[in-house]
Amino acid sequence: MKNLLIIVVFFLISCVFHEKAVQLPKSQAREPTQGYIQTFVEPVIGTENTASIGAVVLWFTKISYSAEVVLAVAAPGFDKLPPNGWEKTHEFQSMAVYTHPEFKSGHWGVVLDSSEQVVLYIQTGGVRRGIKHNVSKTPFFGRVQTIVETWRLRYSGRIQSAYKFEIFTTSEDKAIQATQSFEVSEESFLAGFVVRGVLIKGTAPGTQGTISYQILSKPNE
Repeated sequence: MKNLLIIVVFFLISCVFHEKAVQLPKSQAREPTQGYIQTFVEPVIGTENTASIGAVVLWFTKISYSAEVVLAVAAPGFDKLPPNGWEKTHEFQSMAVYTHPEFKSGHWGVVLDSSEQVVLYIQTGGVRRGIKHNVSKTPFFGRVQTIVETWRLRYSGRIQSAYKFEIFTTSEDKAIQATQSFEVSEESFLAGFVVRGVLIKGTAPGTQGTISYQILSKPNE
C-alpha cells in the first residue's frame, strides 16, 4: 500500500511538472499590421497659452512606428526569435502559445499571458514535450519607434510691430541648435501663421514681453 502511494505521488508530481500545451484544432496566424507615422505637439491643440521672451511656444515631434514585430530577445541557449510569421498553435493554462518553424524547428513555443508578455518557453513537440524553460517577463510583440523629426519654437521678443521667433532642432549628437529665425507681423500673428505645418494663432496683442496664443492644427499624418 505504501509503495502504491509513493507511485501515485510521483505520478502526480510528474503530471504537474510536465503539463503539456494543448494543440489547437487549427493554428491562428497573427493579423499583419502596417507601420504608421504620428505627430505630437505641445501644448495641446486648442488650449489658451502664454509665453514670455525666451520661452518655448511649442514642441513638435514626429515618430515612425514600424509594423508589429517581435521585440523580445531570445533566452540564452535558444535560437534567435524570428521577427514575424508566428502562429498561435497551442494553449497552456489558458494562455496562448505561439510557435514558429524557424524557432527550435517548431518544437518549442512561447507562452504569452493576457497582456502578451512572455512568461515561459514550452516544448510542444518531440519526446520531451511539456518541458519548460522560465524566462524574464517581457513584452513579446510590439512596434519599433523611431523619432523622425523633432523641433521647438521659441519666442524671442518683439521688434516694433513684429514678433520674432526661432526654431531649434536637435542634431544627431543630441545638441540643440537654432536653425531658423523669422519675424511675424502683428496682423499675421493675430490672423494665424503656419510654422512647418503647425497653425498658430495669437489671441491678443503681445504686452510686456508676453504673447497669448493657441495652436490650432498640426500636419496631417
